[in-house]
Amino acid sequence: MNVVLIGFMGSGKTSVGKALARKKEMDFLDMDEEIEKQEGRKISDIVNENGMDFFRDKESVLLEEISRKNPENTVVATGGGVILSQENRAILKKLGRVVWLDVSPLHAHERTRNDDNRPLLNHPNRRAVIEELLRKRKPFYQEAELHIQVDGKTPEQVAKEIEGKL
Repeated sequence: MNVVLIGFMGSGKTSVGKALARKKEMDFLDMDEEIEKQEGRKISDIVNENGMDFFRDKESVLLEEISRKNPENTVVATGGGVILSQENRAILKKLGRVVWLDVSPLHAHERTRNDDNRPLLNHPNRRAVIEELLRKRKPFYQEAELHIQVDGKTPEQVAKEIEGKL
């Protein structure tokens, strides 16, 4: 069984994914890290140099590659916007049990406020951008099989909660 973590920037997909993988003795795959390896540059540089559409295409191609390889016993941490594509959402559901790490706008802002590597949030009013993006993405996140509220919890606490619900 695979576990696929979705959620907004700052929801903890990578840190929770690593904690869950350790706890359940599973493999771990971070899609953003994989794209950075393939491209030889940071996500922020990819988006700044080639645009968001280019990045989203890379993300979709990688997701298809992962699906074709048909991994087993793997925790997959996705990028926050992977759910924007209906095709991607269908692949995610086939790949494993989809878990939405739900972070409030306040906590997303707190967790990302000093991170300049998030091109969508490089705006004077970061909080307003977060609220708007979350509003638009929420219906897609809600398609997940499991919903975990992450505000105020450590990655280990969230991993334990996921483990209990699986």
